[in-house]
Amino acid sequence: MRYADDFVVLARYQTPRLKGWIEEKIETWLKLEINPEKTRVVDRRKDKTSLDFLGYTFRWDRDLYVSGKRYLNVEPSKKSVMKERERINELTDRLSVAGRRDLLRALPGGCTKDCVNAVLRQ
Repeated sequence: MRYADDFVVLARYQTPRLKGWIEEKIETWLKLEINPEKTRVVDRRKDKTSLDFLGYTFRWDRDLYVSGKRYLNVEPSKKSVMKERERINELTDRLSVAGRRDLLRALPGGCTKDCVNAVLRQ
């Protein structure tokens, strides 16, 4: 059984009153217990801050083309990428060259001929 008890609360400003209201709603209305060790507050306006959530990393980056602009960058988290690499390595270690080719073509998004050749050479 899987539970949907991970979530993010976004707010423009944080006050003790807002924090108390959110905690009260989570604990009484949703009947969930807040784990203080896993709970953290992230100020997204600060440089180099990021949030890892459900396998993705969210962070604000500078736009390379427009001076002073920032954009929300969403990418797979390092932990998710490492888990996926390990899973693929386990599958490909036991496969013949033809089996690896079929596996790579079956990956989400597919794999081009150059991609297949690069992996097969390893």
